[in-house]
Amino acid sequence: MNWSFQLYSARKFQPWEDVFAMVAKAGYAQVEGFGGLYDDPPACAPCSIATA
Repeated sequence: MNWSFQLYSARKFQPWEDVFAMVAKAGYAQVEGFGGLYDDPPACAPCSIATA
């Protein structure tokens, strides 16, 4: 089973690159965005980065 992390929970802990690194290190395989990210597409650019 893959767990996902809701990015709204980390909205005050940016930059997003650091958040994604921490979430991946914790073992999460997926993230769920929220309205604030979709209102600012350049801010969501790190969302498209896949990690192995």
